[in-house]
Amino acid sequence: MARVELVRQTIGPDYTLMLDMNCTWRPDDVLAAEPFFEKMGIFAIEEPIHSDDVAGYARLASSLKHVQVAGCESEQGLARYRELLEASALDIVQANLGWSGGFTECTKIAALTQAYNKLFTPHTFFSAVLTAANVHFAAAQPNVPFIESEENKNPLRTELLKEPVACDEHMNYIVPQGPGLGIDLNWDVVEKYSV
Repeated sequence: MARVELVRQTIGPDYTLMLDMNCTWRPDDVLAAEPFFEKMGIFAIEEPIHSDDVAGYARLASSLKHVQVAGCESEQGLARYRELLEASALDIVQANLGWSGGFTECTKIAALTQAYNKLFTPHTFFSAVLTAANVHFAAAQPNVPFIESEENKNPLRTELLKEPVACDEHMNYIVPQGPGLGIDLNWDVVEKYSV
């Protein structure tokens, strides 16, 4: 909590702050922490409990009044997300194009998410190709307010493209305009990391 307070002090009150809890809390602990989340102005908590605890997610989503519940990036396919949405277990769906069936399946998941009046935020770690795919995907959906990505050094993301997927001064991705995904692979990097 001290780290969260420090981040809020650093970025100030006007920036959106979300917490990725990596499936490490228990439902009762999450509910007990709601006053803290409210005080810190937390927009959403991601995967606060084990991702297979559908009843627990439903309890959190129905009980928390000041923070949204996001997840479950490692789930696969429309049927699983349908189960979560039918149980009112998520406020924000975070499917990953690489795990959840690509553009076709994720388009169905995003449409179902919109039908339930929920947000969809693509999970986009691992590679620059997945990032570019998610940027295009997000731009085509009406219910995507942001993309979950990370900025740690990762050569498959930071070195793989001749030109990285561009962002503006607010870290908003700019949709690549070239053919396909609009990216050019650096084949020397591909060769370097080929197994």
